[in-house]
Amino acid sequence: MTTLEVRNFFAKAREYDGDWYLLFLLYKDTGARRGEIAGLRWIDVDFSNRCIHIRSSLKYDYLNHTQILGSPKTKSSIRSIPISDKMIFALQMRKRLGHYGDKRYVFAGQDGQPLRLTFISDMFARVRDAAGLDKHLSLHCFRHTLASNLLMSGIDIPTVQRIGGWATHDVLMSTYATFKQ
Repeated sequence: MTTLEVRNFFAKAREYDGDWYLLFLLYKDTGARRGEIAGLRWIDVDFSNRCIHIRSSLKYDYLNHTQILGSPKTKSSIRSIPISDKMIFALQMRKRLGHYGDKRYVFAGQDGQPLRLTFISDMFARVRDAAGLDKHLSLHCFRHTLASNLLMSGIDIPTVQRIGGWATHDVLMSTYATFKQ
């Protein structure tokens, strides 16, 4: 996503519930995969070290028609991602306010279970469309954008690779690091 597209998306996202704004902001700031943030638990948020630990990922089990919390996509997907002081503050406030159910998950529905993956994608599309952005943009574009922005700001390839959890720098460079302004 271009800088303008990101700005327009978040301007529209602010008009929705603050939970959605924070959820999408966490995707943008971390470049994490959809299932990684959807399955993020409070035990994965490290307030003192200002990072989130990706140790699991929410997946859809087509056989049983349910969501399950399982291992991340690859071994290199298990990682720690630094987050800003502003994000730390926002997450601390969210935790203090307490949201739904047993409060294991950072983002949960009223039943205390993690948000449905399709619901997250649908909400992204709703905000994207309301912002007048290209219908081809998906939530996954935040991964592309983060990789490109980090590389353009001079962060070395191995560091960007670790943050994004890419198995090889070839995957990072060929698939995600497209430079847009």
